[in-house]
Amino acid sequence: MFKVNQQSSPVTNVVLGQYAIHRFNPGPRYHQTRYIITVTKTAASAGFTSATLGDAIGMTLFKVNTKTVRETMATELDAVQTGWGPNFAYVQYDGLANDLITAVADVVAGGNTARTTTFILTYHFAEPWRDSYRARQAYALPTSWSNGKTIQAECWLFVANPGYTTNPVIRAEETIDTVTGAYSKKLASGQPDTTSPIILPMQHWFRQVEVYTGTKLVVRDWPFTGIWSQMSIFSPAGSNDYINTFTLKADGVTKTDVTKDTNDRTNVDYGWNPAGISTLRMDWAADFDDDPTSGFPFNAYNTVELTLLLANAAAANKNLVFLSQVWRDALAS
Repeated sequence: MFKVNQQSSPVTNVVLGQYAIHRFNPGPRYHQTRYIITVTKTAASAGFTSATLGDAIGMTLFKVNTKTVRETMATELDAVQTGWGPNFAYVQYDGLANDLITAVADVVAGGNTARTTTFILTYHFAEPWRDSYRARQAYALPTSWSNGKTIQAECWLFVANPGYTTNPVIRAEETIDTVTGAYSKKLASGQPDTTSPIILPMQHWFRQVEVYTGTKLVVRDWPFTGIWSQMSIFSPAGSNDYINTFTLKADGVTKTDVTKDTNDRTNVDYGWNPAGISTLRMDWAADFDDDPTSGFPFNAYNTVELTLLLANAAAANKNLVFLSQVWRDALAS
């Protein structure tokens, strides 16, 4: 299907310390949106460094019909995407305006430097890291159906306010086509039954924070059901509380029992980015193929138990952040 790259609908409420909101135009199928984010950082000239992505954007929420189906910090999203491939990392331009054309020189005055920095963060629906073109398109996000129904899709971006940034600007560009959504039933001929309920199977991102007090953490409560595709676990920044081993059981039967080192090597064997490996992040994949239904079938079990052994438990902030990618119907209750 022919792809259109164009400016997207406006991003509104771009205010420091508040959520900027990007409301998608209903109708197209969305493959990706690129957020072009600009801030100006002012700080002492001695030891000055440019703004970071985290200085510009904090939490991101993607909502379907007002229900949050994806939740992740912008920096976490970038870390996971960079793990798949270096081309999926955000891009940073110092001294460039939001139009990506106009140069903006640093302003040095009174012992301070003010620098404008623009970031490009791509939010993927279709997943370009999949092996086949057909699979990549299967993950794209439709917003309309052939019977005239549509959904409301929004991306909320928290505009960070670290105290030294000003003049935030965000705009969006999009890659779309005209493919419509699917239905829950088919006719005897194999064609979709347009009188049946519409469905929106898509990759959800669930974020949960777990507190640990020692080097062993056991998790049995999960905020989702569906087909578990991947989980990324972030240890506290700047700590040595990294994961050593990962054991996953379903109804008492061990499904995965692996060291982080072996897990990382397996990911690289299947084409992931070696430079994207982090001591403080473990990326566990339930499958490495193009079929979203071949992951871990969460609904098939009564109890799913994850046990982590950490190298240390010395961080002041003993929180692990879990990002679980789950394939499920975004319109289901």
